[in-house]
Amino acid sequence: MAVNDIINDTGFIDIHAHILPGVDDGAENMQEALYMAYMAYNNGIRHIIATPHSKIKYTVHELENKLAILQNMIYNRSLKLKLYLGQEIFYNIGSVGLLKEGKLATMAKSRYVLVEFDINIAYAAIYAAVREFINSRYIPIIAHAERYACLYKRGRIEELKMAGCKVQVNYESVCSGLLNARSAWCRAQLLAENIDYLGTDMHGVKFRTPDITKSCRWIDRHLKKEYIRKIVHDNAEEFIKQAED
Repeated sequence: MAVNDIINDTGFIDIHAHILPGVDDGAENMQEALYMAYMAYNNGIRHIIATPHSKIKYTVHELENKLAILQNMIYNRSLKLKLYLGQEIFYNIGSVGLLKEGKLATMAKSRYVLVEFDINIAYAAIYAAVREFINSRYIPIIAHAERYACLYKRGRIEELKMAGCKVQVNYESVCSGLLNARSAWCRAQLLAENIDYLGTDMHGVKFRTPDITKSCRWIDRHLKKEYIRKIVHDNAEEFIKQAED
C-alpha cells in the first residue's frame, strides 16, 4: 500500500495544525497538545507545522517560545515528531504588510504562507489577494480550499495555480461521512491532481482530530503513488528543508 510505504519511509508532513496549547481555538492546554501529538504520530505524521490563527494576541516570538516548549516535551517522551512554526493568516488588506514587518509567521520561515479567507469571499477577491502575495515574493497556500464555494466553478483552481498559488484541503473533507458537495469537490480535485497539500487542520482530541484513517484509505485506493507522496510529504518538504538548512 502506498500510504504504508510512505509512513515507513518518511512519514507525512502536516502543514495545517492548531496544536500549540492555549493560543487559539485549538489545543486548550499542554496535555491536550501532547495527546494530539501522539494521535498524529500514530496516524503516520512525522512533521507538523503549527499554524495558529493570525487573529490572536501573541507575537511571532511568543509563538516560537511556546512551540519550543511543546517540542521539548515531545522529545522528552521519546516521540520522533518535529514541529515548525507557521500561521493561518486570515487575509485582509494589511496582511502582506504585517508579513514584511515580521508580525506574522510564514511556513517554517520560508516564503510560503498559509492563507484563509472569509467564507463568502468572491473569486475575484481571492485572485487579487493571490496576486498581491506573489508580487511581494510570497507563495500563498489557500487553506482548506474546499470551504470556498466560489472555487467550485470549473477552471478556477487551475487559474489560481497558474497565477502561482498552492492549494490545501483537509483530510477530513475527503471522507466527511456521506458523500456531499464538499467531499465530491475534494475528490474531483485530487483525482485531477490539482491539490498540493493535505492537512489535518487538527483542533483537539474530540473535535477535528488528527485521525486521518478513512481519508488515507480513499487516497490509497484512488490516487497514484507518486502523487500521494507529493501531497502528504514531498511538496511540504520543500519549505521544511529551507528551515533546516
